[in-house]
Amino acid sequence: MKFTDYADRLLRLDTKDIALLRYIFEGHEGIANTTTMDDNPTMVRIRIVPDFVEEADAILDALREEICFEICEANSR
Repeated sequence: MKFTDYADRLLRLDTKDIALLRYIFEGHEGIANTTTMDDNPTMVRIRIVPDFVEEADAILDALREEICFEICEANSR
């Protein structure tokens, strides 16, 4: 699998909620990686393994009950 095969979600959220977001995705090992953006600490890129896009989106939907975030960019490769 090439690096370009991954799907991305770029989220804007409060910095206090980033730890929870990362913790949840780390608990679902192998689905996605989360990375904060250097130039904007309120932005997080979620890089999703192609086979798990539906699962990652379901996790994000469930997280909406816990934290407030906006999906600024999404692509599915």
